[in-house]
Amino acid sequence: MDLSDRRLALARRLCGFDLLHRPGDDILTGELAQGFDVVFDATGSAPAIEAGFPLWPMAAARCWSAWSRATSAFGCRVPQPRGPHHRQPQRAGPDFDRVIAAIRDGLIPTDALLSEVVPLADLPDRFAALVDDRDDIVKILVTP
Repeated sequence: MDLSDRRLALARRLCGFDLLHRPGDDILTGELAQGFDVVFDATGSAPAIEAGFPLWPMAAARCWSAWSRATSAFGCRVPQPRGPHHRQPQRAGPDFDRVIAAIRDGLIPTDALLSEVVPLADLPDRFAALVDDRDDIVKILVTP
């Protein structure tokens, strides 16, 4: 699920996902009527997390791999699953180590995820334009 058609197309092409949606799509029909067994959020975005709430039943697993001030605002409004499989970010814990190993092993196509390289000295002048162009950006690398 994403707001950007470009990022959805990238998820299809690079990861092989075939069920791609935008927040608000009515996807809980047919075999998906009961929701998903696992919901994984890597955005740290409050609207993205909120869009995922209806997609998982109370006993399903969910994982938030990113956290921000925006997500911490949920407080008690975050639905609490009854099952034991709720994971919140560990901040550079074992999941981080697995991702780094996957990058080193060539399992994650980092070149395909890189939208642009921006020198640090150029960042103040470019920042507003990068924020405005969010739909066409996956990752920006800032170099010294």
